[in-house]
Amino acid sequence: MKNITVIVVSLLISAMSMTVQAKAFLKDDSLLDKVAPEVYDMDTLLVKINDRVVKAETLSKGQPLVDSAGGVIAIPTGKFIIKLAEGVSATEFSQQHNLRLDWRSDNNLLLLSAPDGSDLLKVLGSIKQNPQVLRAELDLAQDFYQAW
Repeated sequence: MKNITVIVVSLLISAMSMTVQAKAFLKDDSLLDKVAPEVYDMDTLLVKINDRVVKAETLSKGQPLVDSAGGVIAIPTGKFIIKLAEGVSATEFSQQHNLRLDWRSDNNLLLLSAPDGSDLLKVLGSIKQNPQVLRAELDLAQDFYQAW
């Protein structure tokens, strides 16, 4: 019985942690800032080109983002996490930006996919200029077991 109690308590603690993380994203703070504030500065994303670390001028799905030493820190999935203003149609918004609507919450939090070959930075810039967008971030795959 003790083992079951420990498992239940562990699951509850995990669920509470996930809830706190989700609430943090829905506020005006950037999810990327929460994950690794010293690594992610959307104005200075770094990539490795010909063994040199440079500021990303363009970014494509699967192109690794690196730290200043060239170590891989995240991989763009080709998707965007977007919070739209209340009353904005997610379907119409995704069609206007030529993006595929993969997921939507009840409060207009979206996961949208860019077509293969898209310049993700250009698409993100376009999305952020739309006054109907409250928040927009790149969706990044990360290895959370990697030491920061």
